Amino acid sequence: EALRTYPALFRAGVVGPDGFPDLLTGQRNIHLAADKWFKHVWNKANAIRDRDTRLRAKAFVVGFLTHGAGDMYGHTFINHYAGGPFDVGQNAVKHLVIEGWIAHNGPQPVNWSISVTGIEQFLIDVFLDGSRDGDLHGLLTEPGGHADGVWTVTSWLSRLKRGLNAQIAWY
Repeated sequence: EALRTYPALFRAGVVGPDGFPDLLTGQRNIHLAADKWFKHVWNKANAIRDRDTRLRAKAFVVGFLTHGAGDMYGHTFINHYAGGPFDVGQNAVKHLVIEGWIAHNGPQPVNWSISVTGIEQFLIDVFLDGSRDGDLHGLLTEPGGHADGVWTVTSWLSRLKRGLNAQIAWY
């Protein structure tokens, strides 16, 4: 029902960790801890009480999970023909050429329309506001957060807001 009613939300979800909440957080945090993130977004969608908002969020989340399933196959496929996982240099060129060839010769989408209408607060809660959600704060800071010296804009803003909220509470 969610997919039939909100296909544009599903397609927005398919953008997945390549675009939500931002490219660096997706590549450094979500891709490296996909199972934890997929459980997090699924559980958040299921916890929504309003039926229509829950259906909207589920359409997005199913798209997000579909991206993950595609990555499991696609990255393995590309890595095989490129001679290994993406690495800057000649291997990166192989990855880009193979991915470009597949994109050019594969089936082309008929409808590219995407939307996040009606799930704006859900997206903030799920991806951005780690100041209120301890689970999200942990997801934003590991494995690609401060533990290995790489801070994403999203994790930095979440930490900043968490600190400001603590100071406000203290005052």
